[in-house]
Amino acid sequence: MSIHHKLAEARASLRAAKDEFNVVKAESEQQYIAQSGSIGKNAEERDRTLIVALAANPGYIGALGNLRGYEVLVEQLEADLEKQKDQRREREWLIRAALVDALNARNMAHEDTTGDAPFDAAADDEIFDDEIPF
Repeated sequence: MSIHHKLAEARASLRAAKDEFNVVKAESEQQYIAQSGSIGKNAEERDRTLIVALAANPGYIGALGNLRGYEVLVEQLEADLEKQKDQRREREWLIRAALVDALNARNMAHEDTTGDAPFDAAADDEIFDDEIPF
């Protein structure tokens, strides 16, 4: 399975975990409010009270842990993808360097400005398809 496919699956799972977390959080908040009645005089006090109450709710903690797990997975896969892109760019630059070396080895004259034919011929003679790493 390609890294792109794994990343797409992880992102889909992350979206599902976010949805589940939002539902569990709303239900937990509603349940706490129904049980305790008043939860604070102002918005800051209500937020603080709900944070403390949710920290003691096992369903909320489980959904939050699941969400964080998928966030970490997506971040790891994105880092792996960037690493693969960096490795590919490195191989591309190695090929370019080999082409420059091939041209320099042929001592091509700079006077011919009629087209790419001398460049293509020299590169084809020096670099063969089986030497290209990808």
